[in-house]
Amino acid sequence: MSVSLLAFKKLFWDVDFSKIDPVKNKRFVIERVLEYGDLSHFKKLKEVYSLDDIKEVLKNSRTISFKTANFYALILHVPRKDILCLRKPLIQKQDRF
Repeated sequence: MSVSLLAFKKLFWDVDFSKIDPVKNKRFVIERVLEYGDLSHFKKLKEVYSLDDIKEVLKNSRTISFKTANFYALILHVPRKDILCLRKPLIQKQDRF
């Protein structure tokens, strides 16, 4: 991890930033930067974490939005079918009658 997480501090307005560990909280950091960061944050994220780590979080996250997942699927060349939050929901909405 060559770059400090300080570049992402403003994306963590709701948590105590000093308690975020880049190794233990890797998934949380990547999800937050993908969801709320811009392309400059994404470039810095690639300096902190490997592309494989970022792709793995993208594939398995349930918290990022459909729009974010779709955007990064295109950027990172990840098939949409491999991304959990882009699949159909497991629970289908039922009709009342």
